[in-house]
Amino acid sequence: MLQTISPDLLPFITTVINGSLTSGHVPTAFKKARVIPILKKPALDPSDISNYRPVSLLSFLSKILERVVCNQLSDYLMQNNLHDPNQSGFKAAHSTETALLAVTEKLHAARSAKLSSVLILLDLSAAFDTVNHKTLLSTLRSLGICGTAWEWFGSYLDGRSYQIPRLLLGSQGCLADISSWMTAHQLKLNPSKTELLIIPGDPSPAQDLAISLSNSMISPTASARKPFGGTMDNQLSFSSHVTNVTRSCRFLLYNIRRIRPFLSTQATQVLVQSLVISRLDYCNSLLAGRPLNAIRPLQMIQNAAARLVFNLPKFSHTTPLLRSLHWLPVAARIRFKTLMLAYKAKNGPAPSYLKALVTSRTAPRLLRSTSTARLVPPSLREKGERPTSAAAAVLAYFKAVCAEAEGAVPGHDAAIAATKLMAG
Repeated sequence: MLQTISPDLLPFITTVINGSLTSGHVPTAFKKARVIPILKKPALDPSDISNYRPVSLLSFLSKILERVVCNQLSDYLMQNNLHDPNQSGFKAAHSTETALLAVTEKLHAARSAKLSSVLILLDLSAAFDTVNHKTLLSTLRSLGICGTAWEWFGSYLDGRSYQIPRLLLGSQGCLADISSWMTAHQLKLNPSKTELLIIPGDPSPAQDLAISLSNSMISPTASARKPFGGTMDNQLSFSSHVTNVTRSCRFLLYNIRRIRPFLSTQATQVLVQSLVISRLDYCNSLLAGRPLNAIRPLQMIQNAAARLVFNLPKFSHTTPLLRSLHWLPVAARIRFKTLMLAYKAKNGPAPSYLKALVTSRTAPRLLRSTSTARLVPPSLREKGERPTSAAAAVLAYFKAVCAEAEGAVPGHDAAIAATKLMAG
């Protein structure tokens, strides 16, 4: 609706936004929220107050103003190199997947050197509720934000109100440093959601290690955990990740199948792509280098999804269906995602910690291949089912692409790569 009438509203919205930015003042009406509680998970007990998450509903004009300021602040921090290079949240070209990819590469590198690693997964209690406004404003000033801009943030944080509907009334040392930093910034760790995962450097039994946090002892676990939505286990096999994705996708396909008689083919395709295929693609670069039998359950899900779109029987041949839908097979989707991440790490916007993994090869003498983008081949010393680390897979796949094209990958080059991936 807003997009339909935007030509008429745009001058007024622009005036309001510019007036707020130039005056350093946020209108009071923009700071009044309607708070409603929502169950964190459908299966939780609705009678337990702790199972609810408060959600603040604000006016759309305030959200537009926030987006404008967010874009300007992000550009300022990026242009002045004020971001922490290891920060992945709230940064362009960064995601939970790139962070997991970097962490996984370090863990594989340690295993290659026969070193054990300790992974501590932390969780904040009411993270955004405990942010201290004075500390936040002080941090903004230290980043060079002053004058009217600083006053705008002060106005944005001050005088906020809400209404509620009446019916809805080493390792230990590192952890100690993190805990001290959070205490200094008036943040609070959640011991009940803090997890300890030990990734051994050799097949020998893992060390019996436990950590202490807020007078609570946290013992290591061998079961899979879910940092940023991607499931990780202490063997870095990601088999539990595949299992969890398969289970959730199977449940979604079951529900879509129940309403399939009432949907057109196009509507079913949109529904399947948004709910199922997106889950297959999330964090799939972590599966680069895994054997085909390890990702076969994901391929079976994609095959079932293709049959569902065309409303065909269970054992129908899926290759022509995937081609008709322009869906790459799962293994090819993983390779394609890895290729794109590697291309961005080499030539485009990508986290600095991924760019550091890509090293160009320097020839000792001038050769005909000098003009092509060649990379240092990765080390393949790691043993086990997954012989290459995440970074090794990135470099290996990207090396083949660099031999063919040096320009931008979008469009034609991407189509060529996709065709070869489908054939391979």
